[in-house]
Amino acid sequence: MVMFIDIHSHISDKKFDGEVDAVILRAKDAGVGKIVCVGCDMETSKKALAFAEKFENVYAAIGFHPNNVFEFDKAAEELLLGAKNNKKVVAIGEIGLDYYDFEYQISEVKEKFPALSNLTKEEFIEKQKEIFIKQLEIAKEISLPIMIHMRDATSDTLKILEENKSYVSNGGLMHCFSGSFETTMRVINLGLYFSIGGSITFKNSRIMPEVLSEIGISRITFETDCPYLCPEPFRGQRNEPKNIPLIAKRVSEITNTPLSEVERVSTENAYKVFPRLK
Repeated sequence: MVMFIDIHSHISDKKFDGEVDAVILRAKDAGVGKIVCVGCDMETSKKALAFAEKFENVYAAIGFHPNNVFEFDKAAEELLLGAKNNKKVVAIGEIGLDYYDFEYQISEVKEKFPALSNLTKEEFIEKQKEIFIKQLEIAKEISLPIMIHMRDATSDTLKILEENKSYVSNGGLMHCFSGSFETTMRVINLGLYFSIGGSITFKNSRIMPEVLSEIGISRITFETDCPYLCPEPFRGQRNEPKNIPLIAKRVSEITNTPLSEVERVSTENAYKVFPRLK
């Protein structure tokens, strides 16, 4: 049976406390049969693992977001390596680079780690690259695909991947993707897929609609990134997996493709990228 898959959610977020069962049920009623809960640090990665164990149709991706690279230690490495034999872990992620609003990011790091009170932008960038590469190496070692976060860091992210193509030998995707046509082709040339989120439904969305009009739906998957990026007509509200069909409907309109075909292709792609989802 064809169904939608939410390839990237944060149902472990505190905004869903006490409601996770209901959120999953609403998703199922809306035709979203499987949900990937994504970790960003030690706490959320462990919660993703717990949800994947508890709920049959929930899977986990575990990793350390670029904003949390100073939390990566030996225990973090062991957590990721342990995914090798856990069939409910579909990917190492979200991992990558994030150069957006360095002033805020660095202030957050300094608050968590007072010993880093003199941290500079350059040092933070180098640490992000170091831990990104380390997690790519782990993913390769345990033969899992990767889920990449790339925000205002396209050049450095793609440079790392293109110079180390073996890191993507197990496949993966760019999450919450909104790249230009050129960037999209570089991603495809790496053998990667990408996931489309609620922002494509926004009135000011221009780049991805143009890209999809050119390349079609052959490399897409869908995500909510919930509780963030709720699609129209509910923009600004708390997002949740049940809204995937709204995103798919917009892609159907943009590409002039029947919604049933968008559903089929996106789901098949999710299985190609993350075989453990099957």
